[in-house]
Amino acid sequence: MQQELSRLGFFKGKEKRLLLEKIEKKEAEIREAVLRAEKARKAANEQYNETRADYIKRVKSFIAMLKVGDEINLGSNGIWQGKPCPYTWRVQKIESDQVLIVLLHLLCTQYHDKEESVDWASCALRKKTIAEMLSDHFTKAEKSLLKKVSHDGVSDFIFAPSEQEINRYGLEIGRYGLEWLRGSTSDHGRAPIFDNGSVTTSDCTEEHFVTLLAWLDFS
Repeated sequence: MQQELSRLGFFKGKEKRLLLEKIEKKEAEIREAVLRAEKARKAANEQYNETRADYIKRVKSFIAMLKVGDEINLGSNGIWQGKPCPYTWRVQKIESDQVLIVLLHLLCTQYHDKEESVDWASCALRKKTIAEMLSDHFTKAEKSLLKKVSHDGVSDFIFAPSEQEINRYGLEIGRYGLEWLRGSTSDHGRAPIFDNGSVTTSDCTEEHFVTLLAWLDFS
């Protein structure tokens, strides 16, 4: 092979010099490209840090203005006269940069669509009603504010309260009738429900109200 290359003149002085110049030129171009990339990355990082600092400042100001009982709009459940009809939520609890909100518009729905034993992870209220609500009625930006909360072996952005959370969060539920609670149904298809100040059960295929909660994460 070397004999063939030598015969073609690849190892003559002039060709060697030209080849070396090309290599050096290419190395210089690569170094320049790397330098430009490093400068661009540094500028991008600086811009990101400035933007994030400004965002955090705005968020802190927003949270500082929030009070328990305030109402905010998040998500949209349809169009009325050409404009979105937003979901209205009440601020229930503020913990640092985490805000618990309660949907003011009670949903009337089944806990599950069959009379069978089922837990919160698999019930129709969670897997169908809330799942469709999230996918159809919230923008990507709105979803990014929702905090994923782990409980009962699953993680939820929006969820029904458990019996323990009624007192923990100071929830006022049951004012308009029976309300479903997060939990498991019995073998006879009876799911936990809040009835006139106490917790009992009801046929999971019946339609009752449900209060929905969500945590906003501004961290």
